[in-house]
Amino acid sequence: FKSITSGALHTCGVTTTNGAYCWGANTDGQLGDGSTTTRRNPVWVAGASFTSLTAGTEHTCGLTNAGLAMCWGNNEAGKLGDGTNGSWSASPVTVSTDVKFGSMYAGGRHTCGISLASATYCWGWNSSNQVGDGTTTNRSQPVAVGAGLGLTSLALGEQHTCGLSASGAAYC
Repeated sequence: FKSITSGALHTCGVTTTNGAYCWGANTDGQLGDGSTTTRRNPVWVAGASFTSLTAGTEHTCGLTNAGLAMCWGNNEAGKLGDGTNGSWSASPVTVSTDVKFGSMYAGGRHTCGISLASATYCWGWNSSNQVGDGTTTNRSQPVAVGAGLGLTSLALGEQHTCGLSASGAAYC
């Protein structure tokens, strides 16, 4: 593996050839193998090659070589970003946006990404304004946040999001 990420009860990794594998709890399809069977050993994530993965509490997301964002698992409040809400997917679904991402981050119930153009987008559960759009409305598709901040990295918790700008300023 070249990278690894862990959610609440599952772990995923990307191999040196961009193969994605996950293992652990799979009650909501967060392993991405098309099933809800818990796995003790790594199983291949069907659907695409991934350059990076990020795991939330019960969902997982990844980036393809082309910057396409895909997510799978629990979709409470739209955290898979495909425009649906409340369902789940045991296989990767494409995040509903034309934005190409350079990095992605999964929180407890929300997901964010920084685009190749350095814009920040978030979606999912928003009860504490963790999506950062100035509302507490859940978002099932990416919404732009922090316009002009030029965030370079993010950290997502259960109900909050923080980011660092290129100048080293922190925003939450």
